[in-house]
Amino acid sequence: MDLELVDRTAFVAASSQGLGFASAARLAGEGANVVVTSRSEERAAEAKDRLCEKHDSVDPDDVLAVACDITDREQIEAAIEQTVETFGGLDIMVNNHGGPPAVTLEDASEQQWDDSYEGVIKSNVMLSEAALPELVDSEVGSLVTVTSASAREPPENHAISNVFRLGLYGLTKTIAKEYAPDVRANCVTPRFVMTERIEYKVQRRADHRGISIEKALQSRTDEVLLDRPGQPEEFADAVAYLASPRASYITGDVLRVDGGWLDGVI
Repeated sequence: MDLELVDRTAFVAASSQGLGFASAARLAGEGANVVVTSRSEERAAEAKDRLCEKHDSVDPDDVLAVACDITDREQIEAAIEQTVETFGGLDIMVNNHGGPPAVTLEDASEQQWDDSYEGVIKSNVMLSEAALPELVDSEVGSLVTVTSASAREPPENHAISNVFRLGLYGLTKTIAKEYAPDVRANCVTPRFVMTERIEYKVQRRADHRGISIEKALQSRTDEVLLDRPGQPEEFADAVAYLASPRASYITGDVLRVDGGWLDGVI
């Protein structure tokens, strides 16, 4: 399927590694101009090099590496401005962020709540606010927010995530309503897609339950219908589709990439 992304421009926040990098690489492989970002200019440049190595067909001039702290409004606005100056506009915004700490309500500190609000809620608001004027000007404006499938079925021992991840569902629906029909806004929600974040959570489960890493990993595998962890590239396929003009009649929705983890029908 041709996703009609050739010469479109996509900005992928927090994309030097993990799901953000996989998404940026997929969009670039489809022919889009892609902006990869990290707090560190060096890590952003390294991500650009890895992306170009991954896809021999990608012209390095079609990938822009930008240092951008997604909790800093000035840096976000400067990065969007640089994107527009370089590529002439912005068609796709992929809001991505680091995960909050996995803690119980009792153990969560006030600082963790404050930091997670900045990193999850406020960062996505600022990224969206900076991108939306450019997306409105695009004929195919699309905003995709990466959050968590578990917001629909909050797990134990994830108090901060359970509160803030669900807020991103609400933010996305709000943008979809307020900016239709000019901009489509959707969420893509992973669960058990193998990244460093999942490795951390498997280790935490092993420690919490007093079991081996192997048993903790198997217990996670047993929770999904497809009987295996997902791969970042599989998640990136979903992002690229939902961001693309081929998903032109989808907005205000949540696409789960969870291997069948969620028990509920809705």
